[in-house]
Amino acid sequence: MFLACEECGDESFSSMDGQPLKHLEYSSFALMQREAETWISRGTPVYNENISLPHQYLLKKNISTVFSIEGESRDSNYLSRVYTNPEFKPAEWIPELSVFSFDIETTGDMNRVLGISFVFQPPGGKRIEEVLLSGDPAPGDPANLSCYPDESSLLKAFFEKIRYTDPDIITGWNVIDFDLAVLRKRANLLKVPFFLGRSNEPSRYRPGESWGGSRMVIRGRQVLDAMHLARSLSGGFEDFRLETVAYSVLSRGKALEYEEWEKVELIEEAYRNDRKAFYEYSLTDSQLVLDILDKEKLIDLAVKKSILIGLPLQEIQGSVGPFEFLYTKGLWERGYAGPASNDRDHMIGRVMGGLVINPKPGLYKNILVFDYKSLYPSLIRTFNIDPLAYRTAGKDGYSVIRTPQGAEFSKQKGILPSLIDRFFAEREEAKEQGNETASYIYKIIMNSFYGVLGTKNCIFASPFLAGSITAFGQHILTWTKDLFSEKGYTVLYGDTDSLFVDAHLPEDISYKEAGDRGEKTAAWVNKELKTYVLKTYGAESVLCLEYEKLYSQFLLPSARSRGAGRSKSYAGLKRTGEEQVLEIVGMEAVRRDWTVLARELQKDLLFMLFHQSPEDRIITAVKNLIRNVRRGAYEKELLYTKRLRKPLGSYTKTSPPHVKAARLLPKPSRIVKYYMTKEGPQPLGFVTAPIDYDHYVDKQILPIVQTLLPFAGIDVSAVIPPENGQVEFLF
Repeated sequence: MFLACEECGDESFSSMDGQPLKHLEYSSFALMQREAETWISRGTPVYNENISLPHQYLLKKNISTVFSIEGESRDSNYLSRVYTNPEFKPAEWIPELSVFSFDIETTGDMNRVLGISFVFQPPGGKRIEEVLLSGDPAPGDPANLSCYPDESSLLKAFFEKIRYTDPDIITGWNVIDFDLAVLRKRANLLKVPFFLGRSNEPSRYRPGESWGGSRMVIRGRQVLDAMHLARSLSGGFEDFRLETVAYSVLSRGKALEYEEWEKVELIEEAYRNDRKAFYEYSLTDSQLVLDILDKEKLIDLAVKKSILIGLPLQEIQGSVGPFEFLYTKGLWERGYAGPASNDRDHMIGRVMGGLVINPKPGLYKNILVFDYKSLYPSLIRTFNIDPLAYRTAGKDGYSVIRTPQGAEFSKQKGILPSLIDRFFAEREEAKEQGNETASYIYKIIMNSFYGVLGTKNCIFASPFLAGSITAFGQHILTWTKDLFSEKGYTVLYGDTDSLFVDAHLPEDISYKEAGDRGEKTAAWVNKELKTYVLKTYGAESVLCLEYEKLYSQFLLPSARSRGAGRSKSYAGLKRTGEEQVLEIVGMEAVRRDWTVLARELQKDLLFMLFHQSPEDRIITAVKNLIRNVRRGAYEKELLYTKRLRKPLGSYTKTSPPHVKAARLLPKPSRIVKYYMTKEGPQPLGFVTAPIDYDHYVDKQILPIVQTLLPFAGIDVSAVIPPENGQVEFLF
């Protein structure tokens, strides 16, 4: 750690504000923390006291995740070699890691572990799959099913399996907060040593303050929760249960089908009376996890991100930790320490968001869509938005860049812009080599920087940093809109980095001609923008507007409560050569809190609207749908699926329908599936009252119809005549 001092001799470190610092070294992290608290209590600024000693050593040596070790070594009971005072040097290496996926089955009260399955995958080798069971052997047991007389013996055998297979990575679904946490608790109660690592140190659980922040420390191995890794996948899932993600990624799921309230009872019943079903259910969970990781290359992604950032695999989740480490490394390379513990520019209030140009509701043809490539990282690079450049503005002899909100940044190249420059170049190289994994990692890291600078959890966060990025973003988008207007184009809608432009193209323009117009327009804007940025700010613009796509048909819906447009909601027929693909953003058809009935209706109506279907065909389709709904023909499509955002008992002031339904379940889960009945919301599997079909017409069909039919010139009352604000059915 570092201390502020007036006369530090030839010390080479200073604070970001230029204060000379003295570097102090300690034999243990605990001792350093105690000393830091003492200095802070005396009012002395302390720097980098929260960085662990291993990380401080690596920073000092300018070593990242991969390094070589040279020196004398000796044998160990747990490791192949133990070094004393070795020499560390930076190195390059892509490791091939062995992965151990496991899953436990317990009683409903989690007071007993019934069985454990695991799948071990060595690099390039054959998988090992086993199920361990607490209980007596039975005729017909599979060869890879082992039985143990009691729970203690089961746990000891499983821990030995881990030590025998010796995996680099341990994983599972919610493995940290459930499987490993339960195993640790049961092992402690049964006095079974909880040794899972490559040392004689017991493995330990370190709870986190937020979801996903907990860690299981197993020396010599890395624990990666597959559920957390899956959150990086694009496309989105209805929920993050293993069953849901597995069906989406692998097109298959668990060995037993059940609703959430049935899970515990079915598993315990299978354990008692159906050994084969219990075996298959348990093993399938471990297999699914490993297959998801393999298919989506999530371990490869994690390894590459770890090497790029310089942190262990377990520490790369989230954005704040990786950013702080990368930026601190940059500071140390320049001879600076991070902000002092008692002098950090924490967030004050909210930072403005991206600009939304109010949409102009309507149905349009041949709309060009433009998008600023990696807008926020490009703004950081162009205008040198950087924590150190902000602190040294006007103090280092360099001129400054003044942002639209009044903040100033030194023109001396900052650490963050330099990092992004490097990432941009390496990402382009990865693209040229066809390395999609590396390209994706660079993208998600760069895009995270704005969010990190806007959160109070980051030691470098400041309202002036995050606010400067969004202020420049708003300014550039407005400037571009005005430039389009001068050319005679109409900007129909804009959001943060995108513009939807009516260039008044001929209706019969070809796909190629429209694309050429879009490319030429983007090149013209970029040329004008370079001139503007250089003249106004004395900076070299790396901002790049790209022509993204063409919508042959494009719809901006109106807000239901007023005549204005609905932000972040649109639909269009995207042209790709001779083909046209329906794209929907932000509307009910892509929102999971709407029923399948409403989502499919909106897709059908948009298709008919974009293909100029006759009015009578549209009206007939809606009337037939309502008739069939009232006859009970679409019962599965009427199911609501909503998530509980907090514990059920926390809903005290209000009780939304899904909360009322959840309270009727014997064992509620976070995902609630329910119907609206004549007696209110009732959960799937516990419906006792007739379904309220009037509710679905009024709340699911009518809003969709009111949004879209006016664009076809159809009066909604021709389909659903209103009476006293309610829906009356006349057919």
